[in-house]
Amino acid sequence: MSTQVARNSALFHKSDELFKEADYLIADSAYPVEKWLIVPFKDYGNLTRQMKNFNKHLSCGRVVIERAFGQLKGRFRRLTKFDCSDFQLLVYHSVISACAMHNLCIYNDDLSEEAEEEAVNDNLCRPYNHNQNGVQKRRALTELF
Repeated sequence: MSTQVARNSALFHKSDELFKEADYLIADSAYPVEKWLIVPFKDYGNLTRQMKNFNKHLSCGRVVIERAFGQLKGRFRRLTKFDCSDFQLLVYHSVISACAMHNLCIYNDDLSEEAEEEAVNDNLCRPYNHNQNGVQKRRALTELF
């Protein structure tokens, strides 16, 4: 999902309703820090060891998620064909359904080959005004590592 699509989505506009205080999503550095959206620290050569460690852990979590979506898209090709107008409920229900069917396949020992397709990082490289609550949450999470 591109940053522009994300900013125009219900996820951004209704984030206060959708996420509790302790809830958050993780994203790559193409996105702004929000109270509910945690992104890695940008490395301009000034990161502390703790910040680098945080980025490493965040990256590991993202890789697991990207591989899972890669496997879903490899097995259920329809998931690769959505456009911006499909994004809301149709995508949500399709992904949930694909996850359920994928789990049934795994349960029945019907394992697919890993998807070769890697998630595309649509990094628009634009500066952001980060949400201060998100910045504070990211700092608190950093201290856990």
